[in-house]
Amino acid sequence: MCENLFYNNARKLYFKSESEGRFMSEKVIWIDGAGWGDLILGVVIGALNPPDTRYIERRIPVSSFRPPNFENQQYLDDTVKIADEIVEVMRPDMETNFKVCSGYVLSSISRHLRERGFKVEEVEVTGELQEKVERSYMMVQGDRSSCRKAGR
Repeated sequence: MCENLFYNNARKLYFKSESEGRFMSEKVIWIDGAGWGDLILGVVIGALNPPDTRYIERRIPVSSFRPPNFENQQYLDDTVKIADEIVEVMRPDMETNFKVCSGYVLSSISRHLRERGFKVEEVEVTGELQEKVERSYMMVQGDRSSCRKAGR
């Protein structure tokens, strides 16, 4: 691969060949989660496919973190189902590189995608995807607060 690397919106761009002067982009799907530190409201997992801004978001319900589901690690099964939905919706090919936020729960997504033959890299996710996932989690938190105030 050429030594000249350029970065644009979390996508690595590189010369196909220096003589051609054309660019070729890496196919990437980013995956992140929010709410793991506060399991009272469940968890939001989001995936972003730049640059076309395709975004998918799913929630692991609170019930997955309550007995007996928590002891049976139901939340890990839920993350695998979400990984399959991401693949179904975003339709990656085998050249797509999944960049998954590192951490215990999302490691089941990484493992499952590798078992399916995809390239997976565990990374620290920042920027647009992190903001979207955290905003979605805060909306869930806000919805719950509104329900409590209304007596529901």
